[in-house]
Amino acid sequence: EDEALLRETNQAFDVPSPLELVLLDTLHPASENSLEGEWMKVTDIMVLLTQHKAFNRKTMNSLKLLGKVLHKVNFACKRKSDGMYYWVKKA
Repeated sequence: EDEALLRETNQAFDVPSPLELVLLDTLHPASENSLEGEWMKVTDIMVLLTQHKAFNRKTMNSLKLLGKVLHKVNFACKRKSDGMYYWVKKA
């Protein structure tokens, strides 16, 4: 409970990472009931992000980091036998 309050208070001072900015410029979290969304594998999302003009291959190449950013931004996800899938809508 205290941790949730602290996280909420600090959210106003949170500076988005460059990867987060590229992600949100390319994709948005789709609402659970939305027909506009699609399930995408984290590797497919990374391939899509590499096409963005601001993508930096040297610093933004970690799938683990991308997964953390996807969770931080509240993309719905589900685990399948071949990896994590995220419910996304293209910007």
